[in-house]
Amino acid sequence: MACYCHSNVVSAAKVALPSSSYSKWTSKVHFSRPVSSPSQRAKSTIVRASNEFGASDDLTITFPKSKLVVPYPDHEAKVYISREESASDVASAVAEYIQRLSAEATKARGAFTIALSGGSLVNALLKLADEPFRSSIDWKNWHVLWVDERAVKLSSPDSNYKLAMDEVLSKVPIPEEQIYCIDDELTVVEAASDYEELMKELVEEGVLRRTQGVPFPRIDLILLGFGPDGHVASLFPNSPLLCETSRWVLPVTNSPKPPPERITMTLPVINCASNVGFVAAGKGKAEVVQRIFGRLALPGALPAQLVRPYSGSITWFVDSAAASKLPV
Repeated sequence: MACYCHSNVVSAAKVALPSSSYSKWTSKVHFSRPVSSPSQRAKSTIVRASNEFGASDDLTITFPKSKLVVPYPDHEAKVYISREESASDVASAVAEYIQRLSAEATKARGAFTIALSGGSLVNALLKLADEPFRSSIDWKNWHVLWVDERAVKLSSPDSNYKLAMDEVLSKVPIPEEQIYCIDDELTVVEAASDYEELMKELVEEGVLRRTQGVPFPRIDLILLGFGPDGHVASLFPNSPLLCETSRWVLPVTNSPKPPPERITMTLPVINCASNVGFVAAGKGKAEVVQRIFGRLALPGALPAQLVRPYSGSITWFVDSAAASKLPV
């Protein structure tokens, strides 16, 4: 896995990052010094860190491919790390990131597609509704999807749609018909199929891109949080859903955390995104961040390690508390 970061660079530190090889996992990554203002971030550059493996042969691990139930992607991914001082700084960095990607996509093709997850991730989006972002983003070209959603009424406090609408989306002028929620009158199995069909219609309409020869959509940005068990979207550790290779959206009928019924985009869809953003803030995220950036877990045991865009990039937004257990 190639590692990159945003400058200003203060040091290079060895951090255990799972590589696309099954045998070695130590590489170098540059962490960025927190910057205090948007103008400073705007002057940042991208610095490629060394991708040479360290001499940690005693930590070598192998997984015979014949025994893999959930195989790791065998390609490299570009990884950027934006380390900020506080959760508020993370929200500012995320807002700037989204603003830039939105402008690039709108200029290139007149549409910006973004898929959100729920939970604490929404806290990182709050600044989008404030200036200068609210008036500088071309909201009419936004198309909003959900990476996963609970199979509950849209009015339920458990609904990812309701959370995002209440906190952010209702406060910015995105056309209502371009915010794509699930049909809460359907069963969870029906809702998953219906949402996949909706996405395929968006491909036909030219809203969602699809690379020639690739059977999955190319979303401009997928934003993810992750749980203490390393789950992403509603893809939980050791779930058979991690093995899916053809469906875009699947039903979850036995989630280990309530509510038990959900729908979720599959790993191939997530890994076809142009950009994936991971957001982590707070001391409660420190242990799982350490695990994700640590040695390669058993296949399927840590779903966040399976997120590796085929031809896109991952940007991690972490505050000092979430990064406190990283060796830097």
